[in-house]
Amino acid sequence: MKASLAANIYALKALLDLGLRPRGKVTLESTIEEELGGSGGTFACLMHGVIADGLLITEPSEENIYVTHPGIRYFRVTVYGKTAHAAFSHTGCARALDIERAKRLFYPLVEKQTGRSCNLSMGKMQAGDWVSTVAGLATLECRVGFVPGETRQGVETEIKKTIREAIRRDT
Repeated sequence: MKASLAANIYALKALLDLGLRPRGKVTLESTIEEELGGSGGTFACLMHGVIADGLLITEPSEENIYVTHPGIRYFRVTVYGKTAHAAFSHTGCARALDIERAKRLFYPLVEKQTGRSCNLSMGKMQAGDWVSTVAGLATLECRVGFVPGETRQGVETEIKKTIREAIRRDT
């Protein structure tokens, strides 16, 4: 996002050089690791009383203009199992929660961006220690989107409930 930060600086400078003055206060703020929840710059501004009536994020991957952004939550699930020889393995991976949330939750401004209001992405998985052994431990790293009206606690509760139900069905 360094290119976007530079573009923001030069865009603000160009407006000021043209003699255009905003009606309110403009704060140019940046943060690190914005894709991984790093919000140091934003958090520091909030802690120092900086508030805003609006926000402009210059994401370089899109040419469209959007007027909202979904909330996101990253989480990790560690699953312990029983190791076994590959000849005795079985499969079964469900994305039921992702499908159910996509059907149940709708927010038109986010839906317009991606075609779906929220997503559950199981983006990274680490499991096992040998190719010919069924893994006795697996770790999933995930990202879930949520829409206005949902809370972080509510989404976490829903995910934990789904995991507990999967464990109950599997035992």
